[in-house]
Amino acid sequence: MTDRLQCTKLRLRMSEFLPITRSVVQVSGIGPGIFLVYIADLKALGSLNTLIKFADDCTLIVPAVNDVSDELEMFNIKKWYDDNKLCLNLDKTKEIMFRRPHPSKLCITLPTLCFVC
Repeated sequence: MTDRLQCTKLRLRMSEFLPITRSVVQVSGIGPGIFLVYIADLKALGSLNTLIKFADDCTLIVPAVNDVSDELEMFNIKKWYDDNKLCLNLDKTKEIMFRRPHPSKLCITLPTLCFVC
């Protein structure tokens, strides 16, 4: 696949044609597998942190107690993407924090017990 050009069209405007220098063919059966091979060397820095990769998505799991912060992990991922000429879509990047409630905030209602003798 050489000497290929690409342009982008939005409504009535079209960009100029530019050469495609790297890609995986969209809607190909091998595309997701090739991408997983391509990102195989992307690893979490922390020994307790986990990076899960599936197709073109990555999920970083950083426990509350860890040896590398989530900020440093994200910096490492962004640098890896830049070094490998990939674009990390920060608009689609989300942070979700899970915490256990403090025991004093728990309200447990015990059922009323009735004993018949």
